[in-house]
Amino acid sequence: MEPGDTHLYLGTSGWISTVTGKQIVDIGRSMASIVGIQPDRYHYFAEMETAGKSLEWVKDHLALDEIDI
Repeated sequence: MEPGDTHLYLGTSGWISTVTGKQIVDIGRSMASIVGIQPDRYHYFAEMETAGKSLEWVKDHLALDEIDI
C-alpha cells in the first residue's frame, strides 16, 4: 500500500481509510490515523456507524413509497 491509496467499506456501518506517510489527528472532525502494518505507514480514517442501514431506511420508507410498493 502506498500513501494516497484509499479503501471504502459500506455495509451496515461504513468507513473510508487513506494510507498516509505521517500520523494525523483532527480533533475537530473526530478523525485520526492508526498505525499500519508497514513501517512509516498510517491509515487515516473516518467511520459512520449506520451508513448502510441509513440507506436501507431511505429505500424502505422513501423510495418504495415513491413507486407505490
